[in-house]
Amino acid sequence: MSSGRFDALFATLAQQHDGVEALLDSFFDFMHRKTDFYAVSRDPARRKMGFLPGHAQQKARVKRTESGKQIPVGNGGATASYTWTQSLDETTINLRVPPNTRSRDLECKITSTYVRVTRKNAPLDEPPLLEGALPDKVRVDECLWSLERESTTLQISLEKLKRTWWASALQGHDEIDTSQVDSTRAIHEYDGETQGAIRKIMFDQQQQQSGLPTSDEMLQESLLAHARRAPDSPI
Repeated sequence: MSSGRFDALFATLAQQHDGVEALLDSFFDFMHRKTDFYAVSRDPARRKMGFLPGHAQQKARVKRTESGKQIPVGNGGATASYTWTQSLDETTINLRVPPNTRSRDLECKITSTYVRVTRKNAPLDEPPLLEGALPDKVRVDECLWSLERESTTLQISLEKLKRTWWASALQGHDEIDTSQVDSTRAIHEYDGETQGAIRKIMFDQQQQQSGLPTSDEMLQESLLAHARRAPDSPI
């Protein structure tokens, strides 16, 4: 027990958040990005960090909306084998790999619509470490993957072709609620035209999720309605 040792620090942090839930969100976001709190350790006797399969979920369960979608952390989410974050331009996947794996032991294939990670010289019946179709196209020449020495996390950086929010890192995997992504913190850093594009993207995605017309569809309908009201309109 800390016996109040960090009370002043926690009080300062609490004052900078709107409620306890926001404070906890920041804490677990830090754990997600800067530690291996969510890591799954297959051999805990050889590691000082990480958790046995399923144990991390007991410590901190993924928060979900009423519809069952994940509430985004770092604008991304988590699955049993990887976590992911994103910006409008890039998606980053942090994939757990077996201990003592080196980059030369892996084969990472990235196409404009697909990603696959396998171990070289693995048994034929061994499934890929990661495989699936991407939600949208990426710029293959600008995509990277890396595995630092003595690390058990393979990082895959995917440069998006279109500036948009992904609901999942791979098609068919657990989705986040894209209406809750945090795009407000850095929006002021963009010029007015780009800020408008960001707001348009978010509006259109929310409209699509609600089964409502997008801004382009609304504009098209408005133009058609105007044409119908014109004298001698053939419409």
